[in-house]
Amino acid sequence: MRVIRWFCYIHLFLALGIWCFELFNMILEGNYRFISTGELWASIDKNSLVGLQALIENNTWYWLWWKIIFPLLTLPAWVIPLILGLCALIINLVSKILQKK
Repeated sequence: MRVIRWFCYIHLFLALGIWCFELFNMILEGNYRFISTGELWASIDKNSLVGLQALIENNTWYWLWWKIIFPLLTLPAWVIPLILGLCALIINLVSKILQKK
């Protein structure tokens, strides 16, 4: 359960950090422009993003990239770690409740 708890904390703090970075940029620039997940990934390693796209389009279903993964990459960068952290938090809370019974 500690692993799930740490997974939760890391992802929630990551989401908070990305959101604070966007807020800081909003204060500096005067307008809010969210950083998409794909934009963040491309700024870290563009070749891996392009390689993943080619791998998915050529070796799996073509629609998987455009219907599922691409919309996820257009979400704000803080949404994905927030969802993962909240899911881990729910799993952790449910497991604690089940252990008490």
